[in-house]
Amino acid sequence: MKPIYVFCHAPSVPLGSVERLPSRHGVELVVVRFYEPGVEPFDPSAASGLIVLGGPMSAAQTAQYPFLADEVRSLRRMMALNKPVLGICLGAQLMARALGARTYRNHVKEIGWHDVELLPAAQNDPLFSGIPNPMPVFQWHGDTFDLPLGVEHLARSPLCEHQAFRFGNAWAVQFHAEITAEIIEQWLTAEEFAGDCAEIGAHRVGEIRRRREERMTPTAAAGTALFDRFVHRVRQRAELEIA
Repeated sequence: MKPIYVFCHAPSVPLGSVERLPSRHGVELVVVRFYEPGVEPFDPSAASGLIVLGGPMSAAQTAQYPFLADEVRSLRRMMALNKPVLGICLGAQLMARALGARTYRNHVKEIGWHDVELLPAAQNDPLFSGIPNPMPVFQWHGDTFDLPLGVEHLARSPLCEHQAFRFGNAWAVQFHAEITAEIIEQWLTAEEFAGDCAEIGAHRVGEIRRRREERMTPTAAAGTALFDRFVHRVRQRAELEIA
């Protein structure tokens, strides 16, 4: 099977639990770090699947981060080929733009431990079927997106209506399915995210830390289930390609 490519946008937003996919499933990951010089153009024919991670930038900041426009084109090509794609946070917003939808500031920043409601379309979805409902997740985003035409709306939350959608073999999730306890602590202490922490206040920051032991295990389990099923989908699609 060809590798699964992973688009990474900043050192502060690492792979998290995605790093465990090779040991769990025997797959090869090719990580494309757009913040490093000399990144080669992405060739969808070289990939069995694609995971697009989050980042501190906005999906609309294509002038400041020209690679975002390249990613949108890459996502369109992957979806046109019906190859499996999983977009996370910024990755989900880039997928929405690739499908012609608008991205913009959410009415509030959604940061911390939250639950998302899985909608009826999720009940028989290849990734979400059998996931606990409500689904425990960790959020860290200020932007959101309109639902593109022709997608299945899979999840919502009280603070952000569009939490997940599916388009063919492509899934977009606004929450951080890849989160680990180490990443959470990194974000709570990094200068890059100091403004977000100041905005939500010391009490909320303390609450994120206090609830980490209680929430991390079920949140990680739900995220792992999504990634496991995504890899299974990648294998299925790769087998069809070979046949």
